[in-house]
Amino acid sequence: MVNRRVILSGLAAAGPAVLIACESGPAAAPAAAVTAPAETPSPPPFQVRVQMIPQEARLGQDENVIVRATFLRFTGGQQRPVSGAQVSATVAYPSGPQTFTSEVTTFPDGRAPDLAIPVAPATRGSNVRVEVVMRYQGQEYKQAAGFTVR
Repeated sequence: MVNRRVILSGLAAAGPAVLIACESGPAAAPAAAVTAPAETPSPPPFQVRVQMIPQEARLGQDENVIVRATFLRFTGGQQRPVSGAQVSATVAYPSGPQTFTSEVTTFPDGRAPDLAIPVAPATRGSNVRVEVVMRYQGQEYKQAAGFTVR
């Protein structure tokens, strides 16, 4: 039986030392796979934050649900507000989708003007999906949200 061990030194400054073991014969174990450490995913360059007010609308009591959206950009490891983006919301009512758009763009603090979404086309007990879209410099940035009708 022949045992060979090779240790690559001199790489310690660049990273951990690598140990390679080679054995011949019937008891030889398969070589372990070397994998690179997983990279931490970087946050997307833009983010749309959405809040639905109220989250649970009461049919017959709440006339509208307010869509409150904020548009942010990640730069230098920090979130910064983005002004000048146009907001719209497409609401998936049981009777079909309806889109609501603000002509006013996001303010210097990144907040968009609130959009009032009527509750009435939805039926009691339904979950209504809302897709909020920010249009900025020819691009669209989307975030899904929704509300429940009680």
